[in-house]
Amino acid sequence: MSTARRILILVLLAASAATALAFATGAAVVDGPADTVANGDLAIQPADGPNGRYAYLNDDDEIAIDVSASNPNIRDPSFEGVNVGATGRIDDVFTI
Repeated sequence: MSTARRILILVLLAASAATALAFATGAAVVDGPADTVANGDLAIQPADGPNGRYAYLNDDDEIAIDVSASNPNIRDPSFEGVNVGATGRIDDVFTI
């Protein structure tokens, strides 16, 4: 393999690594009310989508996960919450 080709490959690998590191942070835009921690560097907020209604900010501006009938975001009169002691999985309730 020629020296020029080796240099080109190394430059491409270095550029790929730099690009991967630059975009690996996965920064998200906080577009609504959020519970902030770590001096405001970390924000937790309800997720966009149907399961985001199970999370809200309480009176102390802290994230609350509520799958009961007392959740203010769920206005369906037939919703009685989940059974006491029930286990399950709910995806995409909040984002960090």
